[in-house]
This record gives sequence, structure tokens and C-alpha cells, in this order.
Amino acid sequence: MQTPSGHPVESTSAARVVVLVSGAGSNLAALLAAHDDAGYGARVVGVVSDKADAGGLDLAREAGVAAVVVAPGDFADRAAWNEAVAQAVDVFRPDLVVLAGFMRILGPAFVGRFAGRTLNTHPALLPSFPGAHGVRDALAYGVRVTGCTVHVVDDGVDTGPIVAQVAVPVEDGDDESSLHERIKVAERALLVETVGRVAREGLRVDGRRVVLGLSAGASVRRRGALARVGGSRSCSQLLLGTGTPGAPVLGPHGGGGGLNVPVLGLKAVYTGIHVSKSRHVSSWASSWLAWVLGSDNGGLSR
Repeated sequence: MQTPSGHPVESTSAARVVVLVSGAGSNLAALLAAHDDAGYGARVVGVVSDKADAGGLDLAREAGVAAVVVAPGDFADRAAWNEAVAQAVDVFRPDLVVLAGFMRILGPAFVGRFAGRTLNTHPALLPSFPGAHGVRDALAYGVRVTGCTVHVVDDGVDTGPIVAQVAVPVEDGDDESSLHERIKVAERALLVETVGRVAREGLRVDGRRVVLGLSAGASVRRRGALARVGGSRSCSQLLLGTGTPGAPVLGPHGGGGGLNVPVLGLKAVYTGIHVSKSRHVSSWASSWLAWVLGSDNGGLSR
């Protein structure tokens, strides 16, 4: 399979993983380092971020992994943004979705679509110290042991069934920063191990209990065809492949502008293209986006 410009497109028999990030992407980097091992069983095929300046996007570009920015400010309300994130993830046909330092709460439109196959990391031993300040809260409470958790995402905040945990001792003299750094080391190793196991062996949720391995049934499977993004919805920026400094860029109307994301030939990086009846999409961009979304152009509005 090739892009319209003749660039080869990677195919993989491994489980397809989409990673959501908001920051530097250290957990993403660990997954990217692991996925080249043929025996790992999982491969990162897409990255989605809520921030155009997230460091994780640079990691994706360097690894040649497609990435999407879906910024909340580009949408009328939170519900519309949640739906757009869900559609953006769906484009990559994920077997597994991983929230790795993604600092926004996803609503029912997302959680329902990827129920039972979305994992989140949290820097505390859940159910203790949920929320955005798990490290600080654990330290303030005076615990002698904290750690990190990988759990299945549900409609609550850090309330989903627990898949795996690792304990990290609190040392005398620890502050939030020093403790968090040690937790991050454990978290990266735990996430890589857990994603690999889920991909290879399967996962089953039975109430509050998560079963991995032979009793969980078949390993993670492919799920459905490519999603369509059409009508009035948009993916803020679709970043495909790696760019080169000084290369031309596409803006909201097919010309220059936007965030000046480089373009490499037709292995394109889009900035600010909105696929809707109210916005013009150049024929070049339209044909490429049609290819990305399934080649029949059925999801595009002209």
C-alpha cells in the first residue's frame, strides 16, 4: 500500500495502539522504543494530542508515526470536542487506546466508543489519590508507599478497573518532584509491560476484576473499518509522516499559514483544515484526506 505520492505505508500484524498525550510524551517514548521488537505484539500507529505544542508530537514525527491535534478551543463546546477526539482516534483503527499523560477528561462519546480497550496511567496506587495531583496528595497524606497504576478507563475520574500496579517507596526528604520522577520510571516500565501483555494475551473486564492471559480469551483484535470525518466535524490538524525544515506548508484554505507545520512531498502534514461545507479544502488536500479516511471520499463535504 502506498500514499498518492508513492510513499510506502507500514502494515503490521501487531495490535494497533493509539496514544493520547498532552505533554512531553515520556510514556509514549517508552512505547515507541518497545514496539520495534517483533515479539512485543503491539505497535503505535497514531498519536492524538489536545495541544499543538506537546512534545509528544515531536516524538511521533521523529518515529514516523501519524499524529493529530484536536484542540478544545477549535470546538463550540466540550461535547463537540469529545466527539472530534473520538473520530480522530477512530481513523487509526485502534485495537487499544492508551492515555499517557493526557490531561483532559474524556466524555461518554469517547469512553463508549472505545469501552474495554482504553487504558490510562496514574501516578498513585488507585483507588487512593485519584485526580490530577496524585503525587502531591500522597505525599501530603504521609504515606510511606505510593506507586503507579494502569487501569481501564470508565466514565469516572481514575475509577476504572485496575489492570496493573507497582509500588514506589516514599523516601525521607522526598518532595513532589523527586517522588514523581521515581514514579515516572516505574510507570514507564509498567505501561510498556502491560500494553504488551494486553496486546499478546488479551484483556477481559469482569466487574471490578481485570483478567489477562489465557483466561481472558483471544488477544486484542482488529476492530472495524476506517472512520469517516465529515459534515460539520473537524480534526484540527492531521499530521502525517515527518516534515523537513523549510518545506512548504498548508493552512486552513490549502495555502500557507496556520502553524507552519512542514510538508514532505505528498506525505502531507495539514494545519487547520476543517472538513466541512463551510470551509474550502483544496483538491490536493481533499484527495489526500480521502485516501487517509478510506479512499472513496465518502466522508468529505465539498
